[in-house]
Amino acid sequence: MGRDVVRGRVASALGEPALGEAGEDAGVTTGAGRVALMREIAGAAREMEAVIKLDEGYEAGSAYLGLGQTYLKAPRLLGGDTNKAISYLEKGLKIGPNNGLLRLRLAEAYVQANRNDDARKQIETLLSMKPMPGYEAEYNDAVEQARKLQEKIK
Repeated sequence: MGRDVVRGRVASALGEPALGEAGEDAGVTTGAGRVALMREIAGAAREMEAVIKLDEGYEAGSAYLGLGQTYLKAPRLLGGDTNKAISYLEKGLKIGPNNGLLRLRLAEAYVQANRNDDARKQIETLLSMKPMPGYEAEYNDAVEQARKLQEKIK
């Protein structure tokens, strides 16, 4: 499988799922809608697991970011799991310690798990690091979101 396929899988899985704030399903009220969303979530997870098998370090741990984000944003009823999200995001940071978006999502997961001290550490690290070359826009977005999160957990 080529690098373009891997890039496509990561880009697809990193798209925000159709979920609302705090993991609520956004208008998915029918059983069929929930089943479809559950399949979409499972498909995104399978895609990221395939990327990890092909190239664990791809884009500084972005496949782990995709998995973590999937489990973090999905409602519990549809497979969402904050602890699983934290596990994947922590693994990703071992590969991509300078991935600002990974740090932001880990901070968000820590807040959901009532681990605000750990969230603050991730935010402080994010705010003090330099962006990866070529990822300045993503870094700036992560910093903006991190500052908002920091205000919420003061």
